[in-house]
Amino acid sequence: MAFLDSDDEWIDTKLEKQAQFHSLNKESKFSYTAELWVRDEKRVNQSKKFEQFSGDIFDKILTHTTIGASTVIMHRDIFEYVGLFDEELEVCEDYDLWLRVAKKYTISLLEEKLTIKYGGHSDQLSTKYWGMDRFRIRALAKHKESTEAKKVLTQKCEQLKAGAIKHENIELQKECEWYLKQNS
Repeated sequence: MAFLDSDDEWIDTKLEKQAQFHSLNKESKFSYTAELWVRDEKRVNQSKKFEQFSGDIFDKILTHTTIGASTVIMHRDIFEYVGLFDEELEVCEDYDLWLRVAKKYTISLLEEKLTIKYGGHSDQLSTKYWGMDRFRIRALAKHKESTEAKKVLTQKCEQLKAGAIKHENIELQKECEWYLKQNS
């Protein structure tokens, strides 16, 4: 399975190179590639916090994912073990799925930039919602058995609650309080 967001682009050889990687590494069921980022038609460098990793990366992607959906190739049978995209999440459904995958599988990174990620345009989903972490919190809540996930969930809840109070968003404030109570 491969995914391509409507605002991203694959380099011509992406699928070929990932397919070749998987044929040589039969044990790998999930791979992703590095990305070239373009914002407002200008190439931008990724900050250190978006460093990418291979292997057991669950703890490394808790605060934010470094796996771009358009970079992924995964075996279809992964869905049988971790489930599908969570349709209850309006955004961050990929973050949620990658957490579930990384909890059970070794993740392989092809460090070559084989995907172009475009950003900075007004119709991006990431600009639609204030407080995107509310969706990440919902994903993190599925991993309460992980001490590190609970720690990140608490941090995100406290930050989001402070923002909700500042913006007088009572509903989001109550949601954060509920998650904090559940997580204590």
